[in-house]
Amino acid sequence: MQNTSTTILAEPRTIRILVVTDGEASFDRADFGLVTLLDTLATPPGPWVRFDVTRAHRERNLPAQSAQIPEFRFDQHD
Repeated sequence: MQNTSTTILAEPRTIRILVVTDGEASFDRADFGLVTLLDTLATPPGPWVRFDVTRAHRERNLPAQSAQIPEFRFDQHD
C-alpha cells in the first residue's frame, strides 16, 4: 500500500506587537525591566507563529535608551 498523505506546512504567521512604556520602565534588566517578556516573545512557541516586537518609550530618558522608538506618541505615526 502506498502512502498518499501529504503534509502541507503553511508559512508561520507573524504577529506584530507594540510594547510601550513610560517613567522608569525599561526593556532591560533594571528594576522594572521587561527583558524576560521580550526573551519569551523572541522564542517562538512553535513553527506556526513568530512575534515581531517593537519597543517604544514615551520619554527620552535613561530607560528609553533600549527602546527602538523613544518619545513615542499614540497620536503621531509614520
